[in-house]
Amino acid sequence: MSEQEHRGKIRYFRSGSSGLWYFHVQADNNEIISASEGYQNKDDMMDTLKRYYPDWELEESVIGDES
Repeated sequence: MSEQEHRGKIRYFRSGSSGLWYFHVQADNNEIISASEGYQNKDDMMDTLKRYYPDWELEESVIGDES
């Protein structure tokens, strides 16, 4: 399967406990196949995503215990 025929998506989120930004690469069955390091700011994380996963679907997720 070529990169352009991939399935799945990338979910990115900010950790409530650390404040760092992370992303998970998910297969079409939602299995996490890769997890990122923590990024201090969203712009640095997005630059990495654009460089290594330019054609992937991005989805921001809300993670944490906000009420």
